[in-house]
Amino acid sequence: MLCRMNSYDKNKVDIRPILDLDLADGLKAPEEKFQNETLRPILKMQHDLIRCMVRHYFKSKKNVFSKLSLEEKPHYIKDKLLTDKMIRYQLTGMVIGMMTQDEIDYYISNQSPINKRIQSLLYQRIMSIIETKPDIDTSSNE
Repeated sequence: MLCRMNSYDKNKVDIRPILDLDLADGLKAPEEKFQNETLRPILKMQHDLIRCMVRHYFKSKKNVFSKLSLEEKPHYIKDKLLTDKMIRYQLTGMVIGMMTQDEIDYYISNQSPINKRIQSLLYQRIMSIIETKPDIDTSSNE
């Protein structure tokens, strides 16, 4: 996939964390390979920015999130990722913006399944943030 990598693209790849994914050997679907080699490292690299964006998003919603029970929070997050175009596009854009030209070409050719994977991974990442920092909606600048 990295046939046309220029120095800018190389820098994007070089700053990504290397993940030790315990994946079963064998043939993988191209979308799965893209998810594990591109999306997961980008999301891990963007973790702090995702946390910041989510915190500011919750603050903009007048602390609605802080009033939800632990059982309601996952549903609220999933609903907002599906229905609130602003936050969905911002978070998705943070991922796409860190792709190389070849990765963008692949993304454009497979936009629908890749967007679904991005949304699923973002949801998992946000839930992980909430579980480790349950007061994210009310915390100050961390």
